[in-house]
Amino acid sequence: MTIEIHSVADLAPDEREQLFDRTSNITEISARVTDIINRVTTEGDVALRDLTEEFDECTIGAIDATEDAERAYDELDLSLQTTIDRAIQTITDRYEPRASDSTSLRRIPLSRVGVCIDPYQQGSATQLLHQTLPAQAAGVDHIAVALPPQTESQELALGVAHRLEVDRIYRLSRAQAVAALAYGTESVFAVQKIVGGTNQWTAAAKDQVRDDAAIDGAYTAPACVIIANEGTTIDHIVGSLSIHGKYTKAPLVVLSPDEAQLKTVQDRLGCAESDSHGEYEQVHSRLQQAHSGLFSVRSLSEAVGFVNEYSPTVASVQTDENATIERRLKNTGHIVRGPITAHKIIETGPNIGPTQGAATTESPLSAHSFLKNQSVQSDTPDHEDIYTDFVSADNVQD
Repeated sequence: MTIEIHSVADLAPDEREQLFDRTSNITEISARVTDIINRVTTEGDVALRDLTEEFDECTIGAIDATEDAERAYDELDLSLQTTIDRAIQTITDRYEPRASDSTSLRRIPLSRVGVCIDPYQQGSATQLLHQTLPAQAAGVDHIAVALPPQTESQELALGVAHRLEVDRIYRLSRAQAVAALAYGTESVFAVQKIVGGTNQWTAAAKDQVRDDAAIDGAYTAPACVIIANEGTTIDHIVGSLSIHGKYTKAPLVVLSPDEAQLKTVQDRLGCAESDSHGEYEQVHSRLQQAHSGLFSVRSLSEAVGFVNEYSPTVASVQTDENATIERRLKNTGHIVRGPITAHKIIETGPNIGPTQGAATTESPLSAHSFLKNQSVQSDTPDHEDIYTDFVSADNVQD
């Protein structure tokens, strides 16, 4: 099936609503998620094993996989271990909190944090790096990771978890992982804050436990938007779509005022002869899913307006007006300058951060996400009486 090219200006109101609203899948499963949380809180590990068999279609023995991580790391190639070390250093430098010059504000790290990794086939280790390192940079004492038991990259993720020296690794995913981290079971320690995970079951569960455990947000359907124009090469657009598709199943959107360019992208993705690894087929399929597609715009200003309303997790700006456009993009978690590459994905994270309406007010994870502020009033005896008149006036009773 050929990918259609749509015009942003011609979208009907119901089409815009369908394209921009990426939260409906949460409300549809809300009642089922409530049942899952109730089962975990009452049945503990028994429920976790039953739910894992139902959703992940596998049987787990020990829920705690912490001891398996060292073996997984030792079995990684030395070159891969070196790459992990380099990624950890680079990402840690990015997330290190800046020192505050204020003596009246104290930043206190959270004690216990849980990290949820999405039950996808791609990007588990990359997600793990970007969810865990900010917490470590903040000085969190205890970090637990819920790692899906059925992922092709599980061994790599286990190895990365060992290298990160996380405190606990659990073979859990989705709503049952969130419930276990929020309330605890025989095998799982309860935490103060739960971060990560954009799977609809994870997001819906986080939304329901937020009164008992803090969350980074109930994010679902993280999305990537590419803004292009006449100066953007087709190879950069298609390459960005392909590399992003290796790490996440998030919605994809391409915006361009050049319809001929979009037509060339359409033809390239539909060309089986040039797709020896099946990458184009995967991108072709994703561009036909809900909240995705190729869209023509009348101008780059219209593209900026689209992105600010669509609120993606990642916006890749690939035009000859990048600096101007970047300043106008307010509602996206990450801006990638130029084409998306493996290097940029490892350093930024493919689908980590606020999306949808949350991107209008919230920020991507950083060390500050795991710090709470405490004000400290200094002793100023020389000025203790300067506000006496103000306090008196402010407390006059009628």
